[in-house]
Amino acid sequence: MGGAEGARRRRASALAVGLAVALFSGGCKSAAQTRAEQAAVEVREVFAAFRSEGGELRLILDVENREAQAGTLSRVSWELWLRGRYFAAGEQVASGALPLGGRATVELRAPLSYQEVRVASEPTALEVAVRGGVTASFGGVLQRLPFQVRRRIVAQGAVLFGGEE
Repeated sequence: MGGAEGARRRRASALAVGLAVALFSGGCKSAAQTRAEQAAVEVREVFAAFRSEGGELRLILDVENREAQAGTLSRVSWELWLRGRYFAAGEQVASGALPLGGRATVELRAPLSYQEVRVASEPTALEVAVRGGVTASFGGVLQRLPFQVRRRIVAQGAVLFGGEE
């Protein structure tokens, strides 16, 4: 191949190879990448109760060990959103073993304290979002294992914002 026709074919061939490399390197994920991106923490249960004198958030978390060694749980940090509005945040000590290739269950019981907030007295359907992380140590290296969940629950009472009744 010579001349202009050969040059055009070489450019088209180079473009096709470049496009294929871009598609397959960025657009396709290996099984290992997909597994690593999956959440290591599953939020199994969300419970919330609100009273005029304070409330409680309770979470049941399943933590899966995807590392090559056993680990130790150290703390849980969280943020609570009610009806799309930021409401509270906290951090608690968590302790327990995270066996190699195994799971551990973490129960978070967080008291909620607030002032001058109107609270419905009856059970109320409520959109709740919680995000945070479980911190675990693997061979002396701390890792934060994130979680996030949004659910519609029936809460014992509910905080009323603005003009809500």
